[in-house]
Amino acid sequence: TYMNTFENSELTEILGTVQHHIDCSSNYSHWKKGDRIKNVIGSGAFAIVCPLYNEFTSSDDSVLKIISLNHFLNASNEVINREDLINYIQREIKTMEKYSGEKNFVKIHWFESFEYITSKHEKNTLVIIKMERLMPLSNYLDNIDFLKHSFSTTSYYIEKLVINISVQILTGLSLMAQQGDVHRDLKVENILVDTRNGMDKPIFKIADFGIVTNTHSGTKFWADFLTLKEKFGKLQGLKFVYMGDARYNMGNSLMVGCAKLGMHFVACAPKKYFPNEDLINQCHEIAKETGAVIEFEEDP
Repeated sequence: TYMNTFENSELTEILGTVQHHIDCSSNYSHWKKGDRIKNVIGSGAFAIVCPLYNEFTSSDDSVLKIISLNHFLNASNEVINREDLINYIQREIKTMEKYSGEKNFVKIHWFESFEYITSKHEKNTLVIIKMERLMPLSNYLDNIDFLKHSFSTTSYYIEKLVINISVQILTGLSLMAQQGDVHRDLKVENILVDTRNGMDKPIFKIADFGIVTNTHSGTKFWADFLTLKEKFGKLQGLKFVYMGDARYNMGNSLMVGCAKLGMHFVACAPKKYFPNEDLINQCHEIAKETGAVIEFEEDP
């Protein structure tokens, strides 16, 4: 069970530490001179969210998600070790990067981490993720004019809104499913709204990927591999050529299965239809142990 573990003094210290880091880094990193942290707009067991404002450009279209390692370790009644914590954070960042360019997912700009010594003389690590600034779904619903009128005159618009939200979120979840990813924590707090094109043209986006799991194991095609073994008498070194869009479930699972079985996997597709780079790297690591070959051909 998680709870908000930040005391006011701790929030003040963390925000002051991050602002000092920004001021010291603005001349040689992705921080810009004049970047300032505004008030905290959200906090949880181990992270806070703050708008980022630039006093020279007046830009305030981004937010910072600041994850405190110490608070993460102390946030649960269960024992969480440092390795699990790092895996959790890395999984969230990798998933955000994977879907960052897609319509119904929150866009991540960059991330970084640094260590500092707290006022209690303890070492702490802060991970900072810069993301686009969007409106929480609950705030969006509170600000829609037609929802303030009588139900009899607005039921049609409410139905259209519910359909619009459902279609957009399910479109995002469908894309995740094609990649073998399961969100596992979809709720109102994890749906944000892009209203830059107007309140009447909202884009609903999925956020918070900390407990996403991936179902790709390469085992769903074992029957096909057994058929190949029956036909050719072996699998080791056998060349398996897959032609088509290899970004999603079928291409990914076949590549993983071939890597685990020591086969020669070739995906034939334009480069933009290749599997995710992280999964490719994982398969290359598996191939080092099994003798598999993983190749890609853009012009077969």
